[in-house]
Amino acid sequence: MKKYEFDVAVVGGGFAGISAALSSARLGKKVCLVEASFMLGGLATSGLISYYLPICDGRGHQLFYSIPFELFMLSLKDGYEEKYPTAWLENGTLEDKINHRFECKFNPNLFALQTERLLLEEGVEIFYGSIVRGAKTTNGVIEEIEVASRTENFIIKATSFVDCTGDASLCQYAGEETAIPSFKNAPAYWYYTNEDGAYKLKQKGSTDFVSEKDALRSDSIHGIDTKELSIYMQGYHHAILDDFLSAGKDSPSHPLATLCTIPTIRMSRKLISKNDMSFDDDHKFNADSAGLFGDWTRPGPIYELSFSCLVGKKIKNLSVAGRCIGNKDLNIWNITRVIPVCALSGEACGVIASLTDSNGDYSIEEAQKILVSRKVPLHVSDIIQ
Repeated sequence: MKKYEFDVAVVGGGFAGISAALSSARLGKKVCLVEASFMLGGLATSGLISYYLPICDGRGHQLFYSIPFELFMLSLKDGYEEKYPTAWLENGTLEDKINHRFECKFNPNLFALQTERLLLEEGVEIFYGSIVRGAKTTNGVIEEIEVASRTENFIIKATSFVDCTGDASLCQYAGEETAIPSFKNAPAYWYYTNEDGAYKLKQKGSTDFVSEKDALRSDSIHGIDTKELSIYMQGYHHAILDDFLSAGKDSPSHPLATLCTIPTIRMSRKLISKNDMSFDDDHKFNADSAGLFGDWTRPGPIYELSFSCLVGKKIKNLSVAGRCIGNKDLNIWNITRVIPVCALSGEACGVIASLTDSNGDYSIEEAQKILVSRKVPLHVSDIIQ
């Protein structure tokens, strides 16, 4: 098999993976990004969940800076679909900012194209159509991973690795501890069509918030079994076909424009980290904080993202970003699996991956210094005095 060598290997090209790869590349590392599909952005693009949820706390304070903010602005670069944050980008008053959160709805296809260009300009090598099939570990350190595409298998050797797969796949292959939550994913049937004379995203089925009621539906799934996922996507296809045709046949004024090309699975397998985050951690001080995030479902809460929820207990040179980080329950998972927090955890993992040596060791204090130099607020006291 072919062998490639990098300093940092990121697996998964959603918002977490994009951020991790950018973060490492900007620290001078040779970085690759392994993506199963042929499009960056994950659920936000291929899954059409293209809502950049609030990067503020709902009380007028911006929480996300650096790469999460950069990607927010990139999503608006070529226009927007809904929720342009006028108050935040055009010197609105504090009252305006409280009444209108810092969020937007962007075009998923344009964003995928722009992020690919950005990564290539930063020197990141992208392997599309590729999935991890195995990992070789020695003394708690991943030495290399085996990657498979439709036409070949190959090896990627690296000093450090970041799992941004969304279902902790690399963790599984490397022997890290993971868990499958008891709650499940309810079907979400989203697609684009022309409605009332406008190109519009139609959201059918489950919305972006996964409730206990949704998770207990008979057609809800865990999202890691191949047959289960196949049946889920077949149900999606049937539902879209019926819903679209119920409004009329295909025509220039009523086209079936864009479908999801991946299952809209928000939560599946997760890392069992050194310190799983809790919904009760609101305004709690974390000495090892990697940045701040809020609760997109309600104003007020501010959480400090702990580095220890991004790393496991067994593999030293592996960190995890995105929706499979260490969380204790459905409530905290609902607010950490969304775009801004995925970008935040991705940037943090990119930093520690860049600092990791051949023994799998790195310094949290040094990682925090780098984040502070990027204007990332680490503690609630950095935002609210």
